[in-house]
Amino acid sequence: MGKMRNELQMHRLLRMRNYEVFKFMERPGFPEAFAYLLILDMRRASTLDDFPWIPKEDEDESSFGRGNLIRCIMVHHEELDEPTAQDIQFAAMCLSEQPADCHWTWHVEKIESKEEFRNIEYDSNWLHAFDDILEKHQFSIDVSGITEESFKYLSQDWD
Repeated sequence: MGKMRNELQMHRLLRMRNYEVFKFMERPGFPEAFAYLLILDMRRASTLDDFPWIPKEDEDESSFGRGNLIRCIMVHHEELDEPTAQDIQFAAMCLSEQPADCHWTWHVEKIESKEEFRNIEYDSNWLHAFDDILEKHQFSIDVSGITEESFKYLSQDWD
């Protein structure tokens, strides 16, 4: 069983058209993240292959998919207790299930190195901290145009 959390605080770190990053912290007064939530708008139709836990014989591939797929990925280092993981999953659902004709999926990724996980928020190059996870989920995003100036706006996309 993982470490029990009393209260969760969620803070958006990045907002782009197809990609958002949130960090989850304990309250009160703990600014250090214990989990991150990545939301990826895949901008493609969902397929049965996006849901490997659904037996293919239970669904008709030709009628299964929806017009878009959003992937929600919780990234953590320490094991989380079930209520905390469920709270993060509920937040992901609330943030991603609004679009019509859209499926969303839930994934969990663990960063084994405590130092690597802790360095995410202190690294000046933190925008690339999740590159390996994004690649694993076949998601590509260009963050090269994001500067410190970008963070004074609601969205960090650039023209």
